Amino acid sequence: MSNSGYFCVKLLKKLSIILFFLFFAWFLSIRSVFLFSDSVRAPSYLPNIGVPFLDEDSKKKCSGISVFVINLDKDIHRYHDILPLVQTLGFPFSRVSGVIGKTLSKSFVEKFVDKHGYKLAFNGATPGAGELGCFLSHVKVWALFLNSNSEFALILEDDATFDPVNLESVLKELIKFRHQWDICSLFLPPRFSGSFFCIKKFSFSQSIVRFLTETSGTVGMLVNRNAARALLSKAQRYVLPVDHYVQRTWEFGNSLQFAGLVPGLVTEKEGDSAIELQGRRERAKKTFCFNQLQRIRSQIFHLKSSIVYYMYNVYLTLMGKFRS
Repeated sequence: MSNSGYFCVKLLKKLSIILFFLFFAWFLSIRSVFLFSDSVRAPSYLPNIGVPFLDEDSKKKCSGISVFVINLDKDIHRYHDILPLVQTLGFPFSRVSGVIGKTLSKSFVEKFVDKHGYKLAFNGATPGAGELGCFLSHVKVWALFLNSNSEFALILEDDATFDPVNLESVLKELIKFRHQWDICSLFLPPRFSGSFFCIKKFSFSQSIVRFLTETSGTVGMLVNRNAARALLSKAQRYVLPVDHYVQRTWEFGNSLQFAGLVPGLVTEKEGDSAIELQGRRERAKKTFCFNQLQRIRSQIFHLKSSIVYYMYNVYLTLMGKFRS
């Protein structure tokens, strides 16, 4: 090999090493482990969504389960459909008027949405009005729950359906094993193919599981007061849809535990989604090169988040076994 050829090879090696370290630094710079804003006692916008105050007494005596059904005023027929099932459960219940994302002012949305974090997660897209309304509706329920005297909240969206007899039995079992969860999803997507640890098998067909890969949907959830306080503390700004938000439990501290039921007991009725009807997510309208770069950033974000999700839930499972 000539001197010039040798020099070129040596130069290429050096450039490769520099490029590798630059890529590695870029990889590390992409947010993934901690995405949410600093903690607050309660979101400042609560009065704007129908919660004039928040009871912050963490020591008051609470007991039992209350049911909260999220329903848009324009879809009152959906509430009438689910009402017989809720009444059969035998727990105190209330209808929560859902937030319509289309009615949010432009100035509120500008302050509320963390565009950088959202674009990172969704390939440069911007959130639709429907998912903003859905998130705020759940925030409203968490606050109303903390203002109640109930120890647990069964949160149902109005397109939920279930066998009330079976659900009541399982809820009583879940309360017995309350130390295994803070948030328990009662809904499992029909096509879910992710992995999980079984942490408690009931005498009937359901099991409490710890997911190792992210699931989706907030059609039916059981939450305790610790979870409601934690979820409110990071809700000042909107970064992710509510079903993604509640699963990033490592961001909330206090070893918050997200668990689920397998198979799920609450299912979703077929039909048009009230969220999508309000306005869908808008894709980024940029150049091809920009979109490809943004897609890589989003894939790195999801890769890193998946690793943290897996490791954190393995840690919670192991700690639970040590305690038992």
